[in-house]
Amino acid sequence: MNHRSDKERCVIFLKEHDNKYSDALEHIQTEVPLQRKLIARFAQVLTFEYVNRPQLCDTLIHLEARHAGIIITSPRASMAIAEAIKDIPEPSYCDVIRQLRGTALFSVGAATSSNLHQLGISCNGEGSGSADALADHLFHDGILPLSHTTKPLLFLCGDKRRDSIPSAFQQRNLPLIELKVYESCPIEDFRFPDGVGVPAWIAFFSPSGLKAVQNVPLPWPLIRKAAIGNTTASALQKYADTTRQMHWKAQAIAVAPNSDALARAIVEYEHNHPIQSSSRLEL
Repeated sequence: MNHRSDKERCVIFLKEHDNKYSDALEHIQTEVPLQRKLIARFAQVLTFEYVNRPQLCDTLIHLEARHAGIIITSPRASMAIAEAIKDIPEPSYCDVIRQLRGTALFSVGAATSSNLHQLGISCNGEGSGSADALADHLFHDGILPLSHTTKPLLFLCGDKRRDSIPSAFQQRNLPLIELKVYESCPIEDFRFPDGVGVPAWIAFFSPSGLKAVQNVPLPWPLIRKAAIGNTTASALQKYADTTRQMHWKAQAIAVAPNSDALARAIVEYEHNHPIQSSSRLEL
């Protein structure tokens, strides 16, 4: 076994390589200096398959007639919209864009709806940060469109969505239609990046990511955990409680579901709770 350098510690983000996260981690360390630099590495543990595209295309073409608005809580949902639009021929394409720009869209964060921003489509609720907070936001006076009592909102979701949004509508006897637009699957035989050894941190982006790695033979008590938001943090806490292994609890939780907030949460915790040991062992 080899020893890692005392000068650097590794953060593994459980997602495909994304410069926004490595850049954010590096930038925030210029504001909050650390004894030992954190460097970003990536490990994609989930793959996503988009489903029900013909149904989504038909829904978008008739959006104004059928729905009072759209709710999305995942970047995959906004990507599903962007990809479905590509399948819609002229002149319907321009009309779908017009309808989307004129329809009430609600999202948990700017990163979640970034694929729509590129099409000139804006979303409300982007400061909420989670499905639970968005559910509360939706029912503030004047937020939902007037037609929400007669036409259902459309909730675009994945196969592992939480109950926060559907329950909020059910409790108020308001119409909501769900359409599953993507499915998530663990990548079989995935590997952590070569040469990482024992990472200082692992950053989780979903409860599914936790399930994908929880049985990987790592010295988990030595590894700090970060969560992109409260939903993922709750999954880590539940797993810690169920297994009675409190080291699974997230030490850092992003205040918003984006790269800057996640990197800042990690760096600030690291700054306030520095590791005393001089090195970690390579696997």
